[in-house]
Amino acid sequence: MGWNKFFGGIARKRVNQSGERRHLGHRPVRFEQMEQRTLLAVVPAAPPGTVDLGHVDYREVAAADQTYQLTTRHDGVLTAEVSGTIDLYDADYNLLDSASQRLDYLVNEGETYLVTLTNTVSGDDLWLANLVDASTTDIVVYGTTQDDDFSLDWLPDGGSVIQDYVLQVNNVEYTIGAASLDSIDINMGAGYDSLSLSGSPGNDVAVMRPGEAALANPDFDAVVINAENVLIFGSGGYDQVVMYDSAGNDVLTASPTEAAFEGGSFASRVVDFSEVRAIGQNGGYDVASLYDSADDDTYVARSGSASLANTQYFNEVRAFDEVHAYALGGGDDTAQLYDSSGDDTFVSREDYSYLAGEGFYNRAKFFEFVTGYSTAGGSDVARLYDTAGNDLFQADAVSAWMTAEAASPAFNTWLREADGFGEVTAYASGGADKAELTDSSGNDTFDATPTSTTLKGTGFSNTAVRFEENVGNAVNGGIDVASLFDSSGDDTFEAQGGTAEFRVGTVTNKTNGFEQVHAYAKSGGLDVANLFDTDADDLYVARPEVSYMSGGGFYNRAKFFEQVHGYAKAGGNDTAEMHGSSSNDTFIVDADVPLARMMTGSTLTRAKFFETVTGFAVSGGTDTAELRGTAGDDTLAASPTLVSLNSGGMIAAAVRFGTTAAIAANGGLDTAEFTDSAGNERFECSPGIATMTGTGFGITARAFSIVHAYARNGGTDTAVLRGSAGDDTFVGTAELSRLDGADFISRAKFFDSVTVYGGGGTDTATLYDSAGNDRYLGNKRVELVNPGGAPEIVDLSSPKIRLRPGNDELYTFGNLAQIRSAEHTIQAYDFDTVTAWSKNGGVDTERLNDVNYTLLKIGPWINPTTG
Repeated sequence: MGWNKFFGGIARKRVNQSGERRHLGHRPVRFEQMEQRTLLAVVPAAPPGTVDLGHVDYREVAAADQTYQLTTRHDGVLTAEVSGTIDLYDADYNLLDSASQRLDYLVNEGETYLVTLTNTVSGDDLWLANLVDASTTDIVVYGTTQDDDFSLDWLPDGGSVIQDYVLQVNNVEYTIGAASLDSIDINMGAGYDSLSLSGSPGNDVAVMRPGEAALANPDFDAVVINAENVLIFGSGGYDQVVMYDSAGNDVLTASPTEAAFEGGSFASRVVDFSEVRAIGQNGGYDVASLYDSADDDTYVARSGSASLANTQYFNEVRAFDEVHAYALGGGDDTAQLYDSSGDDTFVSREDYSYLAGEGFYNRAKFFEFVTGYSTAGGSDVARLYDTAGNDLFQADAVSAWMTAEAASPAFNTWLREADGFGEVTAYASGGADKAELTDSSGNDTFDATPTSTTLKGTGFSNTAVRFEENVGNAVNGGIDVASLFDSSGDDTFEAQGGTAEFRVGTVTNKTNGFEQVHAYAKSGGLDVANLFDTDADDLYVARPEVSYMSGGGFYNRAKFFEQVHGYAKAGGNDTAEMHGSSSNDTFIVDADVPLARMMTGSTLTRAKFFETVTGFAVSGGTDTAELRGTAGDDTLAASPTLVSLNSGGMIAAAVRFGTTAAIAANGGLDTAEFTDSAGNERFECSPGIATMTGTGFGITARAFSIVHAYARNGGTDTAVLRGSAGDDTFVGTAELSRLDGADFISRAKFFDSVTVYGGGGTDTATLYDSAGNDRYLGNKRVELVNPGGAPEIVDLSSPKIRLRPGNDELYTFGNLAQIRSAEHTIQAYDFDTVTAWSKNGGVDTERLNDVNYTLLKIGPWINPTTG
C-alpha cells in the first residue's frame, strides 16, 4: 500500500460549516514506502555526541544540527518534523530515508533509530511522533502519558463528498485518503486529553461516556478511550448521540446546535447533532440545562426524562436530578411538565415554572406556554403566579389556567396550566386580576374571603389568593354551597337567585348557580346585604343576626350584617318574614312604597316590593309596630297577637308586638277589624282613631273610616265609642253597638260594656234590651223562668231580677242614658235623642233621673216603684 494514501505535510486551518476552526488542509508532501534493505557498504558508527532520547512516542526537542537516538514505543509510523533536513538511520547507522522538513517511516515497537538533522533554523523545534498505526484501513492511534490534543477532520472534494481525512496528533498532522479509512481506534492514554472528531456528511451515530466515545457512519467507525475531553462535530445528515454521565456530579448544557456533558473528570461535547440523548444513570447529582431555538420549541419533562425539541432538533435527558429548559431564542415555546407516582409540587410563574418531587426537579424558564400534569398518582399540588399586568385564573375539577386577561395587551401571549392536580393555588400580585373557579358534578363548597377564595370537592381543591375579582361557578350538578366572608371595612353583599356578589374593600367575590350562598359579616365595618327575588314565588326571612332569601333551587343567606335589604321586584308572589330581637324592636311597614323595616338595636332589616310581609316580635324588650296603608282601600285585621293590613297589592302583618299602630292613608274605603283575647280588653274608637288594649299589648288604627271590634273570646271587655262633631247615629243592642257618622262607622260586638259619646251635632242613640225569658205578671210580681226547672214567682223589688240574663234596666242621669243587665252595659253620653227599646223579653225596668236630652221609651218598661 502506498504511503501517499495516508500522509501529507504541514497543516493549514479553515473554518467549517458550524463556524468552528478545524484542521483541514495540508501542504502536499509525497512519501513513499521505505523497504528494509541490506547496505552494500559498511558505514561508520553513530557520530559522537549523539543524544539518546530513549523511548519516544511523542517528543518536542530543541532543534540543532546533530543526531538523536530513539526507541519506538508503538508499531506504526515514526514521524520527524523540523525546519531543516532529516536523515533517518537504523541502530547500525544505516541510512533508511531522508526528507526535507518532514519524514514519515513505518516502524515496529521497540526498535532503535537515529535521526540526523542538518540545515535547521535556530530556535526551531523538532517534533517526533510514534502514535499512529496506519498499516491497514483500521487505523490505531495512541496517546501519551501527557495531556494530548487530537482531532480527526475531513476535506471535501469541492462538494459534500469526503476526499481526505486529516488526523492531528498534538502538533503533528496526517492526511488519510477517504478510501483508506474503515475504522479508527484512539487510545488517548494518561493525562488530561482532548479529542475532536468530525462526522460524515451522512447520518452519524455517536455514543459518549466519560473518557470514551464511539462514532459510526456510512464511511467509517471511530472508537475513543481515555479521552477526558471529547468533541464530535456533526457534518450533515441526521446525526444522533447518546451521552452518559459519570459516578460524580455532572452538568449537561444543550442547545439546538451544541451539547456539552461535563463532570469533574470528563467533558463530552457535540456540535450540529440533530438528536442528543444524555443519560445520568451512574450516580452523583446531575443537572441539565436545555436551550431553545429561534423557532417554536416544545419542552417535555417527566420524573425520569426531559426533552426540548422542534422539527429541526431533539435534545433529551434521562435520569437527571435537575433539568432546566430555557426559551431565550424566540418563537412561541411550550413546556409540558409531568409528575411522578409520588407527591409532587408544580410551581409556575411568569418567567419560570418547575415540577419537582422525590429525586427530580424539572424547570422551564421564559416559556410562553407551560402546562403541569398530575397523571401518575400521589398527592400533587400546583401553585400558579400572575404577572404585573391584568391576569385571568380559571380552574375546574380537572384543570387550572393562568393567562393574561382578554383585554390585556399580553392576552394569548402566555399561559400557565395545571392539569389533574388535587390542589391548585393561584397567586395575584399587580394589575387587576380575576379568578373563575368552576365546580364538579358532585357536591362542592366555595369559600371566599377578602384575600383568598377556594372551590373544592371530591378529589380537588382550587384556591385564588389576592385576586381583585373572584367568581365561583356551580354549573355541573350536585348540591353546591358557597360561604363568603367580609373585611374589616364597610362591605356590600348582593344576591339574586343563583347569583351573588360580595364587595369587600377593593375585592369582589361572586357566585353563579350555587344552591346555597352564605355571606358573613363578622370582621367589622358597616356591612350591607341586598337580597333579591326571582320571577317565581320566593321567601325572604330576616332576623337580627341572619337573613335569607329562598326559592326554587336557591338559598341566599346574610349573617351578622348591620343592614339587610330584601327586594321583590322580579315577579311571583313573594313573602317576607321579619323577626325582632329580645331587646326593643321597631317594625314599620309602608304599603304605599311598599316597604317594611325592622330595627333591632344596631341592626336594620328591610323588605321592599313584597306581596306579603310579616313582622315577628320576640319575647323581651318593648316592641313597636307601625303599619301604613295606601291611598286605596285598606283592610286591617287586628288581634292581641296578630295585626294584619291588606292594602290591595300588599299584606302587612305584625305578630306579638306590645304596641302596634295601623295607619290608613288618605283615600279609599278603609276598614279595621279588632278581635279580643281570652283576657280583659278595652276598645276605644273615635272618628279617625281606634285602639284596643289588654294585658301586654296595645293596638291603634288611624284614619280608618269603618272600624269593627269583636269581644267573643272571653274576659271582661269594654268598648268606648266616640262620635264626631257632626250628626251621629248610635244603635246599641246586647251584642252589637254601632256608631255612624258622616264619614265613619264604629262597631263593637259582644262587649260586656259599651260606652258611647256623642261629640257634637244632632246625635241620636237607639238602645235595645237583651233577650230574656222572665215575665212580668202585674201587681209587682215577676215569674222567673228556669229552663229545666219550676218557675219562681218573686216580687218586682227582688234582687234576683237584676241578676238574671235578659232583665235590663234603663238608667238616666244628666247627659247619660244607660241600659244594663247582669251581662252587659250600654251607655250613651251627650246624645240629643235617645230611644230605649224593651222588645226582646225579660223584665226590663227603668230608673229615670234628670234627663238633658230627648228620651223615647218603646216597649214594656216597668217602674219598680209603681209597677
